[in-house]
Amino acid sequence: MWLATDLLTDLMGWPVEAIAQGERFDLLLEDERGLPILTFETKTPHHEASASERKDFINRLSAFPTLRIGVLTSGDRWEIYRIEHTLGSASVYSISNFTLDRVTPEELRAALEPIMYRGAIKHQPGYRYRIARSEPFIAAALLRLTGHLEASIADIQRYFVQLFHGIRTGEAGAAAKSYLDAIYERWSGEALRVPPSVLAHALHETLASEGRSHQALVKTINALGFGGDGVQEVVDAVLTLTFDSVPEEAALMATLWPVFEPAIRQLCAQTAHVQLARILLYRVGEDEEIFERRISGEPLTAVREHRMSPIGGREYAASRAVEQIRVNMESLLPSIYKLSEFDWWLVKPEYRTGISQGRKHWLQAQDETLNALLLVRPAWAHSYG
Repeated sequence: MWLATDLLTDLMGWPVEAIAQGERFDLLLEDERGLPILTFETKTPHHEASASERKDFINRLSAFPTLRIGVLTSGDRWEIYRIEHTLGSASVYSISNFTLDRVTPEELRAALEPIMYRGAIKHQPGYRYRIARSEPFIAAALLRLTGHLEASIADIQRYFVQLFHGIRTGEAGAAAKSYLDAIYERWSGEALRVPPSVLAHALHETLASEGRSHQALVKTINALGFGGDGVQEVVDAVLTLTFDSVPEEAALMATLWPVFEPAIRQLCAQTAHVQLARILLYRVGEDEEIFERRISGEPLTAVREHRMSPIGGREYAASRAVEQIRVNMESLLPSIYKLSEFDWWLVKPEYRTGISQGRKHWLQAQDETLNALLLVRPAWAHSYG
């Protein structure tokens, strides 16, 4: 711990969050983009590394092409190496080899200078990682990317689930609710799922033929493939409806959503995947210099540092950047970027006119949440090689 705290954070200026323990290396130090640039291998105090231990350490330094410095130390003995990468191959050079009690303060300061924190590193122009199974960095980068994507998908899915129910219950106005109902019916058909209208019709016929029979209602719902706790919730809601004759199917439909919750979560997960797929595809095109840079580098910095104008009102820079990409790419790759059922969450300006001020505030809160999600977990903003 003294190495990570007393030396690296207190003396060398490394942020705590940039220091990570690993398996292949004892310590990995990351730059401001999360890329490992320096590693420490620690040995038992006063232990002098053997030739085989030293060779093993040097060989492992090529595991991450972003590494620039490797340190092998037993506390009093220090060996510092510089790693240079050229188009996938690594060369390792010894730059310092000393024992603490045999160096002057000036010599020690010079020897440790390469370990000082400097933020991000820059690769030489044209640098590319070698894509091969023998390149451990690729596997590690993919693992990191997968972790970021899974976390992003989970966050955005949760956002879409609560947004779905808000729109469905009329928080965004009648027009947006009607649009969502139609989209969900369409998606249910394409996903080979029973839509709410079919279940409402079946329950309407059951009530007409068998009356307010709890058992008959459960049987009807189960027969259409629905199960779980939501069934009882739906039956209780149907039986609490006040009616002298069979209720209209529209009234029944409003009680059915608990049994559709698993399907709603699936739709929202698919929606989250589509949104991130659009972003990631564009990011690949940026790195390959095919598309104009909009969501990385300086443009991304501008999005993150955007400040809302008190005159212009609310502005959502991240959401706007992502939507602009979709619009620009729509004609080039319509199968991916053209609006579809997975854009049900877009409450267009024409649906916002005429709604109450309270609903406008609710929509603005949802806009702010999505914008924050795109900024807090931009898996697409990282460089994974």
